[in-house]
This record gives sequence, structure tokens and C-alpha cells, in this order.
Amino acid sequence: MTDLNELCDISYRKSPGHNFLCLTPRASLTQDYQTEMLTENSIPHLLPVQLRSVNGKDVFCYAIDSMQPLSRCYEHKEISLAEGQSLMNGILDAFDSVRDFLLDEDCLVLDADHICIDPESLKPMLLFCPFYKKPFNDSLLGFAEYLIEHVSAEDKNAAVWAYGLYKKIRSGSFTLSELRSEKGSVRASVPESRDNMPLPETMASENLRPDPREKEPQREGSSSLSDTELDALFRDIPEDAEEKAAFRPDKQFLLPGVMAIAGILLLAGVLPVGSASRPVGIALFAAGIAGAVFMYLRGKKKKADDETDEDSPFPTDTEEDPADFSLDEAFEDPDPGEGFGKTVFIGGSDLPADNVLVEKGKNRSIVIKKFPFTIGKVKGRVDLALSDPSVSRIHARILMDEGRAYLQDCHSTNGTYLNGVPLEAEEKVLLEKDDEIGIGKLRFSYT
Repeated sequence: MTDLNELCDISYRKSPGHNFLCLTPRASLTQDYQTEMLTENSIPHLLPVQLRSVNGKDVFCYAIDSMQPLSRCYEHKEISLAEGQSLMNGILDAFDSVRDFLLDEDCLVLDADHICIDPESLKPMLLFCPFYKKPFNDSLLGFAEYLIEHVSAEDKNAAVWAYGLYKKIRSGSFTLSELRSEKGSVRASVPESRDNMPLPETMASENLRPDPREKEPQREGSSSLSDTELDALFRDIPEDAEEKAAFRPDKQFLLPGVMAIAGILLLAGVLPVGSASRPVGIALFAAGIAGAVFMYLRGKKKKADDETDEDSPFPTDTEEDPADFSLDEAFEDPDPGEGFGKTVFIGGSDLPADNVLVEKGKNRSIVIKKFPFTIGKVKGRVDLALSDPSVSRIHARILMDEGRAYLQDCHSTNGTYLNGVPLEAEEKVLLEKDDEIGIGKLRFSYT
């Protein structure tokens, strides 16, 4: 069982209105029955293909147009039960077509990077490669493993179905009809004739570009507290904790007031304590008044301090610019030698925004918050949905690799451009600040 990448060079080409996946076998091939049947017939559920000679080498050119790899369609989305069953039925339909044309089902490529999907209908079209050989049951088992890894965890029926499918295929004792869902198969449309299928105009004279696709890092999960969890946190705070932290004038003046009243009562003779009544009364009254004045001045100073803090949330004894602070610094442990210091508010609006697209002509800014960032017009499957008719359903995407941003065309019909230069299908180019990105007729500035 050899991987497809080990058998051939994989590249992508564009021609007006079309995109092609091109496979150049590393070993010389002889024209056989399968190649002839594949190139001279329109086989349902298989990618249309033509065989061309480029620089003395045979090249299988598969028309993929705006279809996308299965792996890309579910980069940020889980597979539902209905979608999983539809995909499985599509593979079984392709198997039936291969048998109808007396072809070898072991030549079907079922890895997620090469199963082509219509972004809207999710109908699969399979790659049949005459020089590729892998037992169909092994390929099917690999596809079932992919389903288990990407099926919706919240959809219990989907998880049970995917696991049952995997167990059945792994056991080896099954019929293909048992794997087909009850909702019927997905029928894909195919071109009426291959003779009219356009090919890249420069394929006979140019060397094909190497496959630019690189394995991307898995997305890191993020977690946040839900409203329920936040409520629980605040419920755990004792009611008197906030009261102790606040300035309470009624309690602060209680003791001085009692002392002053006691002094007055002693001076008035209401509380006789012998010959010491007068000096004790005077002392208590004076202490009470002095305490009340002290508490009043203390409260006034605290109020002034609070108003100062509200006017300037940043400490006045530091010259650091608030924009120089990062979230990492804000959560660093305090320096034991300097104490806990003061809390500094980090204003989000003051922080410089990275990875922003500005649509020219509309002055609309789109902040890129995650990668890969997909651009197209199919809502729910792209991160930036554009309604312009020149935009493909899944048009392009921006990737992050080792801290650097890249622009990649995703088999667009009207092209993806970087500073006016068109990209080949799947081509990935480095993005720099202030570059102009063209998505069909639309233009964006990358800042």
C-alpha cells in the first residue's frame, strides 16, 4: 500500500474558468484498458480526466473546478449524521460506477485530502488513479476512521452511526448494501463529453509547479467561562466581603459619637462619677470630637483618591505606555521584591490590531481572529462571506505558518491575486503588511 504522494508529483493548474489537479507518475506507464476507459468516458461520481504529455511525461489532468478537498470543508465544522451518510453513499455510488465500467476499485483514492466535495451540496467526486493501488476495504476503513474523528460529538446518532460503520468495515464481514443509508444515494452530475473539457493553455511548454500544500498545525482549543459558571463564582463570594472592602461612614463615626455623648452626659451630671466627672467628661467629649473630625477628613481624602483613580486608570508614578502592556505581562506573577504593585487597566481599543483586511471602496475592516481564515460566499462554511458574483463559493484562505501569514487560492473561478499577480490553484504565497489581495473583482488591503 503506497501513498499517492510517493507514486506521483501532484500539482495544480488554472485555465479560464477551470481548475485542474495534475498527477505526473514517477514511473513510466503503458496505455492500458483502465486508462483508456477513464479518459474516453464520463463516469458518474468520478472526476473527469484527460491524459496529456508534458515535457515527455504523461500527466493525468483531473477537472476539479471549484470543488474542495473534504479535509478543508470540515476544517472548522463537524460532520452531521445526514452529511456523513451522504458522503458514504457517494463513495458507494462511485464504487458501483467503477464496477459498471469494469475498472479496479482498488484504484479509488479515499483519503480526505483528495475526495473532492461540492461546497454547497457536499456531493463527493472521487479520484480514480490507474497507477494507484490500495485494497478498497482498507481505503474504506481509513475513510470510516476519518468520520469518527470528525463527526459531531453533540449528535449522538451521528457518533453511534459512525462507530457502527467503522466496526462493520473493520470486521471484514459486510456487504456494501449494508453500508448504504436508507435515505438513498447522492447522484452527481458529470460533463456530457470530455472532448470539450478545456485544459491549461501552457501545460505543453511549462513545467508544473510542485504541490504547495503543507500540513497545517491543528487548531488549539479555547475555553471560557459560561454565564452559569460566572454566576457560580460570584455566588461563592461572602456577602460581608464586599461590605468590609467599602468605606462605611455610619460605622466609622459610631465610636467617636458615643465618646462625645458620654462626655456631655458626664458634664451634665447625668452620669455622676464623683469628683472626676468634669475632667473625664471634658476628655471624652474632646476625644469624640477629635475622632469625628479625623474620620471626616479620612473619608474626604478617600473620596478624592477614588475620583482620581476614575479619571486616570493608569498609575501616575510610571512612564510606561499602556499600549506596551500585553496580556501575558498582566498575568505574570508579581515581583516579590516590589510587592503586588498597582492594577493597570489595559484598554483594548489602544492595542494595535494585527491581521486585518480592509475592503477598498467601502472602508470596511475585518479582523482575522483565527487561522486558517477562509473567504468565499457560502455562509456557514467560510469565515468571511462575500456576496459579489465574482467570488467563488470557497475562494481563498489566509494561513498562519511559523508566525507568518500566507495567502492561498482555493480553486477559485475568477482568481485570487496578490498585488495584481494571479495565484495558481492551491498556490500559497507570503503576505506582507499593506499587500493588496484580490478576491475576484473585490480588493482588500492586508494590514
